[in-house]
Amino acid sequence: MKSNRNAKLLVAILKNPEDFNIAKNVHWYRIPVDKADKLLSKIWPPEWIAFYHPLNSGDKAFSVRFCARVKRIEKAKRWQLFPHEKFSTSSDKEYYQIRLGDLVKLPVPIVSKKLRRIVFIQTTLKKLFEAREINDLFHGTKIEEKLWSKLKEKGIPAERQEIVKTSKQRFILDFSIYCRKGKIDVETDGDFWHHNPSSAKHDNERNNSLSSKGWHILRFTSGQIETNNCNKPVEIIFDTIDFLGGLKKSS
Repeated sequence: MKSNRNAKLLVAILKNPEDFNIAKNVHWYRIPVDKADKLLSKIWPPEWIAFYHPLNSGDKAFSVRFCARVKRIEKAKRWQLFPHEKFSTSSDKEYYQIRLGDLVKLPVPIVSKKLRRIVFIQTTLKKLFEAREINDLFHGTKIEEKLWSKLKEKGIPAERQEIVKTSKQRFILDFSIYCRKGKIDVETDGDFWHHNPSSAKHDNERNNSLSSKGWHILRFTSGQIETNNCNKPVEIIFDTIDFLGGLKKSS
């Protein structure tokens, strides 16, 4: 697979086996236009796409096994994509139809250890080449990447960019760690965010909402993560894991 390793890559979910058959045999994938415009600005338009198989995928479930080069992207209505479907209120829904090259099978599947549902990951082809598990695919800030590297080095099984719902909101956590007696949300705050007074109100509301659902929030600045090879934040994370009864065993 010869290509620019910094090429933009989108990891997208295959909702059902038929979507995989379309990608493999007819060479296209679809994303609603409103969803792409709202959620995928960092990666759009992608140069490559890889596919995440969900629960209903048999022995492929919770893994990335195939990718393909993006040849072109066009807009199309649902009735154009599926002309044999019975007309309904969704028939005029607009999609990006992503035209693909042949699917390329990865040498080793990239698996999700937590068996979690993932919709999109905005990343690079380089990350796909190097990933050993799903969390390696996320393309974070410099301090997120440094902390992630340290957590792996110390054997702390964190999940990256996990979506957590509370009664009123949804939050994306930098790192989530599951313990026997609670859950830890580890956040990496850049210096601009940390020194911005307007962020305090947002942080308090977010922390209170997550705390009400049993989350223990730890926040570290770029200075704390960069100093001493990230040893102090990792020490605090270990102390919190011990306080919460140790790591929860994988099911």
